[in-house]
Amino acid sequence: MKARPVLIQTLWRTGGTYLAFRLREANTASLFYEPLHEDFSRHPRGRWDAWASAGMQRELGHPEAAFHYLTDFPTNEAGMVPGHQESFAWQPFALAKGEECPALAGYLEGLAQTAPARAVFKFCRATLRSHWIEDLLGGTTIYVLRDPADMVAAYRARQAGDYFFSQMLRIVLLNADTPVLAPAAALLIARHPDLQALDDDARRAKTLCHVIPMPERIALAAHFWLLSLAAHCRADVLMVDAADFAQASVQQAISEATGLDCELSDARPLDARGGVDVSFADADWREAAIGALACLGNVGPVPPAARRYARLVGGLLT
Repeated sequence: MKARPVLIQTLWRTGGTYLAFRLREANTASLFYEPLHEDFSRHPRGRWDAWASAGMQRELGHPEAAFHYLTDFPTNEAGMVPGHQESFAWQPFALAKGEECPALAGYLEGLAQTAPARAVFKFCRATLRSHWIEDLLGGTTIYVLRDPADMVAAYRARQAGDYFFSQMLRIVLLNADTPVLAPAAALLIARHPDLQALDDDARRAKTLCHVIPMPERIALAAHFWLLSLAAHCRADVLMVDAADFAQASVQQAISEATGLDCELSDARPLDARGGVDVSFADADWREAAIGALACLGNVGPVPPAARRYARLVGGLLT
């Protein structure tokens, strides 16, 4: 019987890639890195091989390694990942335990079942599908979080954050009828009515986020950070802050939870870029957060790894 998979859940720019790569290097494992990434339906393996050889991972701020993003994925004769769909990146973005989504389920189960070694999944597009994925695949979920101000500052350091903010806005618009995302969608459309008239091409644009001003983009990212944190306030999830990777106790906790060797001796603090203020003081966004959190159901207490953010989540999470 195969060992149960490891499921690393994060948002973008939170240190999850570093953890996933180090686990892959230290263990006999098959790494399914960002299996919901839209580009896996756009480019064949040969192109990923070439990009890796040209230093793509270094350019993206990820660790250099003897493997790359697609190395452990199965591919067909055309070099594409079987069963992958571009839409997996965005919808359905929220799935409750027991909901049916056969295409996504079949794709993820196929990866886990055909992996030649212990499967390690790393997601940053699945935080509101985390419990569903855990129920589907079994295994251990590790949630990696980061100070939201530093996370957003890291977004803005790469082309003003257009990719990350546009992804989040696209997700909200495409899932506007989903209860947990409906409050944010309603708020954004009320403030920016032009969003409602966007066609499919406009919603897919790399600069979609330009429809809303930067303060709104930051508020949206903070909203995602809060919902993602709340979705992982569960007793069966190991939550760690990327700022604590170098601590021996954190490495030991990861090793004990997964059964994998966890050596993070080269961990360094993520850049505290500054210049971004993240809060939940805006009354409308706070109301949207309260409505969304109610849709998540029974949110457990904030784990120790996130208690340093009590100043942000006070009154929203306990």
